[in-house]
Amino acid sequence: RRSTCKNNVKQIGLALHNYHETHRCFPPGWVQPSTSASCQPSVSSPSGCRPGWGWGTMLL
Repeated sequence: RRSTCKNNVKQIGLALHNYHETHRCFPPGWVQPSTSASCQPSVSSPSGCRPGWGWGTMLL
């Protein structure tokens, strides 16, 4: 189990380096799909903003 976790962390590190080599920056911490005026509160999203993606999504 420990070696599997170490390997997963290593793979994430390699993915970050590959992203940096390709884009000349690290992935953003958060990506919001839309910042338009259509961002209104709803039952599923009380703040009014749609869900976004974290930096891990950018590595896929």
